[in-house]
Amino acid sequence: MINTKRERISAAVFHSTHENSIVGPLPELVKDGEMLYKTVGFLDFAKSFLAAKLDGKSHLDLRREDECVLSTSTSKRRDRRSKVRGRAIMLPLIPIIVVLLLCPSLLARPAPDRASPTDTWRSSERLLGAGRGSHVAGVGDLKRYLARFGYLPGSAASDRTDSFDARFESAVSLYQTRLGLPVSGKLDAATLAEIAAPRCGVPDRPAARADSVRRFAFFPGSPRWAWPGPLVLTYAISPAATIDYVPRAAVAAAFRRAFARWARVIPVRFAEARDYGAADVKVGFYAGEHGDGEPFDGVLGVLAHAFSPESGRLHLDAAERWAVDFDAERSAVAVDLESVATHEIGHVLGLAHSPVRGAVMYPSLRPRTRKAELSADDVRGVQALYGSNPDFSFSSLSASSSDTSASASVAAAWSSTSTRVGIVLVAAATKLVTVNWWVLEGEEGRREEEFSALIHLFCFV
Repeated sequence: MINTKRERISAAVFHSTHENSIVGPLPELVKDGEMLYKTVGFLDFAKSFLAAKLDGKSHLDLRREDECVLSTSTSKRRDRRSKVRGRAIMLPLIPIIVVLLLCPSLLARPAPDRASPTDTWRSSERLLGAGRGSHVAGVGDLKRYLARFGYLPGSAASDRTDSFDARFESAVSLYQTRLGLPVSGKLDAATLAEIAAPRCGVPDRPAARADSVRRFAFFPGSPRWAWPGPLVLTYAISPAATIDYVPRAAVAAAFRRAFARWARVIPVRFAEARDYGAADVKVGFYAGEHGDGEPFDGVLGVLAHAFSPESGRLHLDAAERWAVDFDAERSAVAVDLESVATHEIGHVLGLAHSPVRGAVMYPSLRPRTRKAELSADDVRGVQALYGSNPDFSFSSLSASSSDTSASASVAAAWSSTSTRVGIVLVAAATKLVTVNWWVLEGEEGRREEEFSALIHLFCFV
């Protein structure tokens, strides 16, 4: 629309920016090499934006290179606004809401003595691209994180310095290898994003056989359930350690389906027991310290963990917002119970984590994502321990697993290409304005985002 009598301001709205993108001034527009704004990776821009407090400064102003320039620029903007008000020119504001799916990793509330990927993100601008020989604040936090999940064994696990040394480089490379990431030995955007993702609390193990066909892994010693005759495992959900906002019948149904997926591919039968104390597999929802030496860390941190055969303990973090139906549960931080249950049952049976992103046994799961169907890698791994169910054939798996892989690929692509942050950049002549829509703060710092994915292209007329 063109208005010949009044000034028009066009707005460019950016969304679904790739996580590896760089945000900063265009070199060809910089005069005499003096940049007014800092150059930063888009993930770091998004993370610092989310961490910013409501202190009266726009996030864009915080990206300025020179506070003096900021002060002068702010004064000039105020003068211009005063002149506009003096002329009584009112520009009608069209509502703007741009909500890209929120980056889940920022919501984790870590235990005080545990590695915290979200604490590390506070230094993400410095961490991005860090490599061997550098000394960067936040590396010490990442060392604790990698030590917890099995990447810094022995004396290296006690190193809490921010020095990016050879041992830490090896740990980062190993992490990238085991999780199917590009192996660089550096803290690239994909690696930092994976570190910040909600995940299973079981440490990662090397693959039993790392090739294009078999990349599954077992616990040390390849333990399995075994006794004479047909193998029947009983399971029960704790009557006390539970959640109250999902009906118990719905929780039981989700676990029933999860156990059935594994029973379909191996000669093991699972039966729900009435007596929780006598069950082989005991399921419960727990928060924080709960007596097993592996405390949970709050919303979207460690989702759950289970122990190798024949322990039978399967614990889920009660602080998560568990869902059995995403149509009914609208929380942006909701986690699919059936997907996590299927994953943890894999651990109960003896499987460790897989580097195959489409596999149920991959260690991380984004909120509002469903990944419950077994992949070929999952099936090959569990059949290596228990043999094949005589009624199962891989041809019956192909249709569902391909659908699951496709869904996982789409989810992964969306996760990697949208940084999930509500930011609009509006360019008008020499102005650069940010318009923000953000979250409702809940009790104890827990954020529950209820949002609509509305994207508006707009202009002032």
